[in-house]
Amino acid sequence: MQRGILFLLMVVASGAMATVDPGYRTITKAERVAIVVVELATHAPKDRRFFYEFVEAAAHAETKNRIKPLYGKVILLSGVEATLKSLQQAVETAAAATTVKAVDLFLHLHGSPGGLSLRDGHYSTAKLGDTLRATKGLSEKLRALNSTACWGSTHLKDFLAAGFKVASGSRKVNANGAHDTPTFLNLWGKGATYFEAQEKGNDPRWIKFYDNIAASWGMGAVDSYKEIEGNSDLTISDAP
Repeated sequence: MQRGILFLLMVVASGAMATVDPGYRTITKAERVAIVVVELATHAPKDRRFFYEFVEAAAHAETKNRIKPLYGKVILLSGVEATLKSLQQAVETAAAATTVKAVDLFLHLHGSPGGLSLRDGHYSTAKLGDTLRATKGLSEKLRALNSTACWGSTHLKDFLAAGFKVASGSRKVNANGAHDTPTFLNLWGKGATYFEAQEKGNDPRWIKFYDNIAASWGMGAVDSYKEIEGNSDLTISDAP
């Protein structure tokens, strides 16, 4: 009887071990790089340039205080450095580093349906995707893209095609960054999945609050809800 019970336990245990999901391969802080691109004031209307300079300053503070502690290296492209050429050089550097296993991209740019504005001009996200895709050894390292650009949801397919495993962006004009960005980074840094972190950023109360303000300022079609595409179960410690 005892031998039969022991045999049964061994069979069950063997079956359990055979079906255990090993999960994602984990990586350390030193193995992940964040590239942050900030450029809003240059292409802003003159009467709102001061506001966007303030938003840029907030993005710089978030980079220093919330992103930098989470990554082994942070590459900040801002002002005259927020160009397509500089972005290409940044991703080439990350792709060439043998110690880097994951590259996350944070965008604070003006957006339109299917396009983003860098310091040196407006580019289709299809072109930006092609630039990333052409960088040798990069696609297997690209992981998460987080964008505060307006119409960011229209950019997601191009970035996923370029190699990112998960990405998020607003449905229309984005006004919720003051709540969404720090909320996302706080939870992402604590190990929440991309979905969990972004959904907290999508708190409908804050979206309504900020979207109503933006609409009253005449900012057009406002909808700050961030759509997510790709593998939203990834965490900051997961390899791509």
